Amino acid sequence: MQKNPLLAVLLVLCVVLLCAASMLYVLKESESRQKVAFQVQLNEATLAHKKFEGDLKEMQISNSTLEEKIRSQDEKIKDLHTRLKEERRSYEKVQAQLLAKEAEIAELQTKLQNEEREKQDLLMRLEKQYADYYDMKFQLSSMLKTKEELELKAREMAENGPISLGTVVVRQNDRFKK
Repeated sequence: MQKNPLLAVLLVLCVVLLCAASMLYVLKESESRQKVAFQVQLNEATLAHKKFEGDLKEMQISNSTLEEKIRSQDEKIKDLHTRLKEERRSYEKVQAQLLAKEAEIAELQTKLQNEEREKQDLLMRLEKQYADYYDMKFQLSSMLKTKEELELKAREMAENGPISLGTVVVRQNDRFKK
């Protein structure tokens, strides 16, 4: 190798170039693998991004739908609240009317009880008057009977002859003693 230093340099240079070419090939293959892996990752990321954007759009659509439903429910709640207030007012009016009617009923019941007492008093007075009436009727019939008897006796005495008033009284007393 001493003979041709140029040959040795060329040989070394060929080996270096061969090594460099191998290195470059290995680097290029590695870079190509990395590029393919990076492309796969990029494709996966792009698909994930597209999926994420689709999910995001679906979420936005569902959010807007939910917001509409919430607004609709809020309006329904407001309507129900208004109706509830109206129903409460109506209930309070009916309650007030009911209390007024109950007071009126209590007043009428009191009035009815008073009239019932008056009726009982009147019935008792009427019964007393009936009793008095029957007593008077009995006394009247007794007196009429006595009058008839007295008239009959007076006629008998008048037929028997003149009588004094004292004799009539004495005979009358004898009659009552029997």
